[in-house]
Amino acid sequence: MRELLSTLVKVVVAFVIAGILINDTAAYIYSRYDGEDKAVEVARTFALEYNQSASVGSALNKAGETATSMGVNLVSYSIEGKTVEVNIELDAEKTAIIQRVKSLKELARVKVSATAELNR
Repeated sequence: MRELLSTLVKVVVAFVIAGILINDTAAYIYSRYDGEDKAVEVARTFALEYNQSASVGSALNKAGETATSMGVNLVSYSIEGKTVEVNIELDAEKTAIIQRVKSLKELARVKVSATAELNR
């Protein structure tokens, strides 16, 4: 009986650990997927404002406002030819371990980039 109970406890602990790992992995993947959509929106906002105003400063402010409203940070941008590339960062949310372990916190920062075409 004791061996059965011990085995049952081990199985339950293994399932809990597996569930936590699956949850953290899924949360990171979802954050990356969601971040790609947000990066595209920030890049489009930058391009639209730049095309209308021909001002990098104005486009950067508008893209920064858009990023902030979406809960992400606009880290950098670059303009090459008729393309703008924006880089954003966001936190992977709803993780059980990654956000709580100091050495893993860097993994909680999801970095994503996107491009948009400029018409000028």
